[in-house]
Formats: sequence, structure tokens, C-alpha cells
Amino acid sequence: MKYKISDIAEINKKNINKNYKGKVFYLDTSSVTNDFFNCPKIYTSLKEAPIRARRLAEDGDTIISTVRPAMRHVGYISQNLNRVYSTGFAIISPKKSKVNPFYLYLVLSSKEITNLLQSIAVGSTSAYPSIKPRDIGNLIFDFPSLYIQEKIASIMQQIILKIKMNNQINDNLLDIAQNIYHRILFSSQITKTNLRSFATVIMGQSPSSKTYNENKIGIPLLNGAADFRNGIHPSKWTTDPKIIVNKGAYIFGVRATIGLTTKVSKPYAIGRGTGSAIPKDVNNEEILYFILNDMFKKFEQTESGSVYINISKNDFQNYTFNIPDKNDLLFFHEKVKPIMDRIYINKKENKILQAIKAALSNKYFD
Repeated sequence: MKYKISDIAEINKKNINKNYKGKVFYLDTSSVTNDFFNCPKIYTSLKEAPIRARRLAEDGDTIISTVRPAMRHVGYISQNLNRVYSTGFAIISPKKSKVNPFYLYLVLSSKEITNLLQSIAVGSTSAYPSIKPRDIGNLIFDFPSLYIQEKIASIMQQIILKIKMNNQINDNLLDIAQNIYHRILFSSQITKTNLRSFATVIMGQSPSSKTYNENKIGIPLLNGAADFRNGIHPSKWTTDPKIIVNKGAYIFGVRATIGLTTKVSKPYAIGRGTGSAIPKDVNNEEILYFILNDMFKKFEQTESGSVYINISKNDFQNYTFNIPDKNDLLFFHEKVKPIMDRIYINKKENKILQAIKAALSNKYFD
């Protein structure tokens, strides 16, 4: 059955009680993400919180940022899992007898609604793009029975939380591996070497644009860092690849955005905005990841202030760094390989979960 959002939820229903005692969890637009918002700013009392802190959002509410300059955050939606005080948002409080709170969040964060809110904001006549609460309340969406809503919401919530948990585990595992890397460099008998001696570096070459397609014909093309930021997601395929990297190779951005070292799990074509490296000794695969990351930090510092960063093959091959002795290299491999393998398994699982989430979203919400 079709309902207006205002029929199944209240918008901005609660203001702050000026006599409130206790911590204030203050949310601003910098805290908003597509799934859940990041940790809000915490103040010891209402008096210390920004004067803009006016409205109360509670567990189960959905918040939509409504104002911002330069078109940032308008229409970005996140379900509120903590009690917060906020401004610059519409706070959508579901009537739980009519709608499942998480299902409503999924509706409001769908591409259909997000695009509509963006168009409303762009079309506003105010100095900055904005969304009025009544515009949100007038949105109409087809809602199934509460029983079906709860079933769908439960599945989607489990998927989203599992993805988030895998990401948190990977962050912790990477910190452990990083600490081992730093300890071994500090304690080992180190020598200097260059990347040319340690790894095979390949620079990408872009095929003719006439060979590009979005129908997945040929081989997926990674033209630059945008194609593997937060996971590999090529936007184009090519039927005439110039440079191909195989499973297990590291790829990274070499123009504009540099770094974002990523391991590939299947063959890809790489364009001129992408480079690749593989260790000359397979036992050095794990430590190469951290060497590359250190290298990009150094390049970023060297190129600080440059309008456009462009790293050449010679820059990579001539990069010098400290390396542990052979015994410690083998020790690092044996210690860190299981850690990195688990990270890649979690990333693979997340890719599957993201595909399931996208399929369910397309089916029920877009």
C-alpha cells in the first residue's frame, strides 16, 4: 500500500529539554555516512554543546541532512543508533505500529529517494541547496505489510552489520600486521635496497577508448585509483587490453590519486593511471604491501603542494628502503601471511554481501 512518509512517521517531533542533565551526543553533517553515522561529538553538558543543538533523535529514528553549502551531504541518510542532539537534519521518527524503523531507513536511503531529495535540494531558491521537512513528508512509497517489512529489514540489517564487522576486523588485523612490520624493521639487521631489486614494477597503458564498453565484454579495465577505491569496481571493460596484471599482483594509483595499494584476485587490464608490482621472491609478498604503503607516504610528502601528482616507473624502481635480513623476512612472511589471507577472505565475503545487498535493494526499494 502506498503511504506518504508523513502518514507513517513524525518529522522533527522533539526538541531538547533545556533542563536536560547529562552528556550530549552532538551530530553534525560531517558525521553522516550512507549506512550509519560515525561517532558523534560528545559534550559533558547541554551548556557546552553548540547553540545549534536543538532537536532530539532517538534510537530507531532516521536522520536526513537537509542543508549544506557546496552540495555536500544533502540527502545522505543514516539510521540513528545512539541518542543525539542535532541540527541541520530532518529527524524521521517511525510510527512503529505502521512501519518497521529499519525498513523505513532502507526506503529513505534508496537511490530513488536519494536522487529525488537531491533534485529537490538543487531546485530550491535558498542561498544554499536545502530540503524542507514537508518535502520529505510528502514523499510517497509503496509499503508491504509490517510482517514483510520486518523480514526484509532483518535480512538487510544482518548483511550491513556483517559488512561493517568484517571491515572492523580487517582494520584490527592490518594494525597487527603493521606493528609486526615496524618491530621487525627496528630489531632486525637491516640493509638498504631499491624497489627495482625487490619487485617487478609494471606501469599501465590505456587501450583505445573505442574498445571500451560497459557490457562486460573483454577484460575489466582499471584506469586509475577511482576504479579500486574501497574495493575493486571497474566501470569499463576493454576488448584490446595493452597491459594485463594477474591474480596476486598489487595495483596502485600513479596519477592524481596515488597509492591505495590493492591486491587483485583475477586478471585485469590496467590503464595509465594505474601501476602494479609483484615481489621477485614469493615469500616477500606480504612485506611488499607495507613497503609500497611507506613509499606512497614518502611520495605524497615530496609532492606536497603539487597540483597534479604523477609518479613515473623510474621513481618507483629507484625508491630505496630498509629491508630485514633473510631470516627475518621469512619470519615476517610466516607470521603475517595468515593475517593478510584472513583480510582477503573477509574482503571477498564483503564483495558477495554487497552484491546481495544491492540485489535486494533493487528488488524492494529502487
